[in-house]
Amino acid sequence: MREVRATELAEQLAVDDGEFVCVERTRELVADGTVVTYERSFLPPVPGIRELPERGLAGESLAEVMLRAGLRPDHGEQRLIGRRIDAREAELLRRTPGDWFLDTRRTSRAADGSFVEHVVSLLDPDHFQLTLEFG
Repeated sequence: MREVRATELAEQLAVDDGEFVCVERTRELVADGTVVTYERSFLPPVPGIRELPERGLAGESLAEVMLRAGLRPDHGEQRLIGRRIDAREAELLRRTPGDWFLDTRRTSRAADGSFVEHVVSLLDPDHFQLTLEFG
């Protein structure tokens, strides 16, 4: 967890400030330690979030911390592509550069349209699927 300056991301998200708190993590299977996700959450540095780099999640889920900080997702957009991972991503995922992963990007906004969260995830396609319900 760290504070980052990402002006290009801020422009894409139409937010005034390019300052974010980035929560970066991997998830692995308990059974064999296979890393199945690499995720980066970009959050506005509001009270309750700005302190995360110093104090961590303290056993709470990121969703709980966000709600307590007043960040309540109401709507947004998520995109999915398949792509090959690069050398840095492969190292984090304990894979081989060029392995195929699902790349999702989700932006959540509050009911008033204000920015809540932008998440970039690499998902092992052997362990994830996309399901849509409509109508």
